[in-house]
This record gives sequence, structure tokens and C-alpha cells, in this order.
Amino acid sequence: MSITSKKITAATVLAGGAPERFLPVKSYDHNLVVDDLIALDARVTDLEDGDVTFVDLTLTGDLAVQGSTTVTDLTASTAVISDEIRERTGAAGVTIDGALIRDGGLSANSMIVGFFPITAAQALSGAGAVNITAYLTKFTSTGAGNALTIASGSQLGQKKRVSHVVDGGSGVLTGVFVGGTTITFTTVGEFADLIWTSEQSWAVLELGNTATPGTPPVLA
Repeated sequence: MSITSKKITAATVLAGGAPERFLPVKSYDHNLVVDDLIALDARVTDLEDGDVTFVDLTLTGDLAVQGSTTVTDLTASTAVISDEIRERTGAAGVTIDGALIRDGGLSANSMIVGFFPITAAQALSGAGAVNITAYLTKFTSTGAGNALTIASGSQLGQKKRVSHVVDGGSGVLTGVFVGGTTITFTTVGEFADLIWTSEQSWAVLELGNTATPGTPPVLA
């Protein structure tokens, strides 16, 4: 069944049958306007060649849109309210006015927003794993070449700092970094500021030394 009316009012009843059935609606060369309130107990398909306007439309389930949907005339007194907006294609994310929200991260114009974990700092003595649950890891070297590792970040934009706080030797941090696979700490005060990127690697924001400026850890 196709509906070619220019306007459907609140007094018009559309019967689509059981929820699993379809009610095809074709807009053809003009707008299809649903005035006031309509409750849909069937899915609507085949909306072609025109605009569809819903005023005060209430859904109790999910609304799935396969094409493009444009919402116009939003003013200070109107809003789109939802508890959740989910991506339709896995790992594709959702783009809102040029900003891509994907896997908990936010990016736009080849830039990403940084996020700081709020877990208490990790104190790591000697060899071991630099965690990704805390922003700061305070590393104490206890011998030559302590073997350190860091796993992949948990979300786009996650920030991490590794700081060499006590010099008892040196440490070699192994991970997936932009521009290398290891960062070597040899003197106290060295730090590495990292951010997890969309390329699935840790980008190095800064290598520095608070105790002896100009002698940062080495990325290789």
C-alpha cells in the first residue's frame, strides 16, 4: 500500500497490522507531514523523493535510519533528547557537525581531544608493566635496562605520562609508538607524555626532563 496524500492529520489512522509487518509510504514529489502525534506500531519503509516531517513523535523502541535525516528549525526552545546515540556500522562512530565521536573519543579536522584517567598514580619499581588505567606512572629504576612494557590504549585520546622519579639505573619502555618501538630512561626527571591515536599507536606529545632540561629520554 502506498500513501500519496499531501497531509495526514491526527484524525487519520494508519493500520499497518502486527509490529513485524511493513507499511510502505512513498512521498513522491511533495512533503509527507504527520500533524500532532502518531504512534507507529509497524515499521515504515520506502521513503523516497521527498521530506518526511514528524511533529511530537514518540517512540518506545529504537529508531533506525539507513539514509540521511535532516532536522531543521531547531531553536532555543527545542532539542533532540536521547539517552544514547549509537553508531550504525561497527567502529565507524557518529559524526555531529564535523566532530567524530568513536569508541569514547572525540576528533575533528585531524585533531583529537585528550582524556585524562582519574585513577591514582602508579608507582612502578624495576621491571614491569606501565599500566593504562592511571594517567601517571612514577618509575623507579633499580638496575641497568629495566624492561618496561605498555599496552594499547583503551580509547581514542587517552593520555599517559611516564616519569623517571628515582634513578637507580635505567629503563627501556617497549610499546607501539609513532616513530619508534622503545623509549629509554637513563636519568632522574625524565618523562614521556603520550596520547593514544586513531592509528592504534601511542603518539609522543613530549619527551622532556624536569631535573635537567635538554636531556630527555630517547625514542628509537
